[in-house]
Amino acid sequence: MTSADITPWPFTVDSGTLRCREGGVITFESGGTEYAVYGEPIRDHYFADPGPIQKTFTLPSGRKSGEPMNSVIAAGQKLC
Repeated sequence: MTSADITPWPFTVDSGTLRCREGGVITFESGGTEYAVYGEPIRDHYFADPGPIQKTFTLPSGRKSGEPMNSVIAAGQKLC
């Protein structure tokens, strides 16, 4: 999957593999690391936090926020 497949693209990396794991956990793998994007309990599945590869934007208040993962979650749920 690449930015051509998902809009808006919430990651700083150019491409990766989206998966649906047991229990509906959605992951995104890039550069040999698999990141938990959605699901409970995500931390118990040994998947990394996507924060380091997540794009950020500045809110009107000046606070930084992670790019929403809604488009990636929707695509991942189609795999479940």
